[in-house]
Amino acid sequence: MRRIIPVATAAVLALLTQSASAAVLALLAQSASAAVWVFGDSNVDTGWYKTSPFSGEATFDFYLANAALYGIGKPTNNPGPMSVEVLATGLHTTASPANQGGTNYATSGAKNVDANTAANGGFPNAVPTLAQIEAYAGRHPAAASGDLFVVDSGGNDVSYAVKNLVGPTQADYITSRAAFLAKGVAFLQAHGAKHIIVVNQPESFGSADMQAGRHLYNTALRNALASLSVAYAWGDLNNVRRDIVANPAQFGIQYTGNGTGQTACNQPSNIASGWALLCSAASPVSVPSAIADHVLFADDEHWASGGQRILGEYYYCLVAATWPQLLPVTLSVLTGPRVPAACQAFSEFRPVSVPTL
Repeated sequence: MRRIIPVATAAVLALLTQSASAAVLALLAQSASAAVWVFGDSNVDTGWYKTSPFSGEATFDFYLANAALYGIGKPTNNPGPMSVEVLATGLHTTASPANQGGTNYATSGAKNVDANTAANGGFPNAVPTLAQIEAYAGRHPAAASGDLFVVDSGGNDVSYAVKNLVGPTQADYITSRAAFLAKGVAFLQAHGAKHIIVVNQPESFGSADMQAGRHLYNTALRNALASLSVAYAWGDLNNVRRDIVANPAQFGIQYTGNGTGQTACNQPSNIASGWALLCSAASPVSVPSAIADHVLFADDEHWASGGQRILGEYYYCLVAATWPQLLPVTLSVLTGPRVPAACQAFSEFRPVSVPTL
């Protein structure tokens, strides 16, 4: 999607350098926060399994049944924010789980369209992403004109295909699941969504087979979105990771891998993958390390809070560059913290300067 220099934001910032006249204050008071609606898997889950019936996986649910006591439930080193929470905070709103009264339908373990079973793996209670979108549409007759939508899904489909399928069968599965997600995004657009971020899979990370599968998925997804004439912004998580790896010190990151001793959370003896969901200082099973805020990964597959903050700042910059009219214009910009860091830290936004709050 073509980048738009946020002239409106620049104008507001220029106003802030002048005296705070009644007219300026009136302008600042007019802005209303947009809702941030989220769909997908553990990459954007903000705590869906904190409440019953939990994940459906007994090993995890033994601890999730006491999620409030332990301060766990998000797939990062809790209570650190997920990327979409950082984005929502920058837009002066929230992205709490929809099953707890919020706007985030994402559930860890979700596939695009398939329900999880013993045969295809994953948390039994994960809600497929297309079912999440349908649930949203069933409760909301039409999208509000200023709402923002974030869709990050497909990682579990690619993982299943790479580990269990081969040859043309694997390729067909990956491309068909990408096509299903594209139809879901097109449905959102038809439902009135005007501002949609579709996030890619990190094709520069993992085994050679996993990288190839993610590349195929990303390509198929973009082709399917184009064939359906969907207007969207491509959330380039893969390139954000490349930026961090290329210059970790710039982002305050010490380790960019998920090897032993490099993740934010220690691995429990009885859990092979995804243990960040149970990680917090009060957790009886996995606690953050002393360097937790300065590593990219919380466990073998999920980003730690430091990486989540960086990714959330990237999403904010993407919104600023694409839909500047969605940025909040309130009195808090006079006194509140600057969110996010310089957008030019991300190669996608160079050399264009994107004003930030």
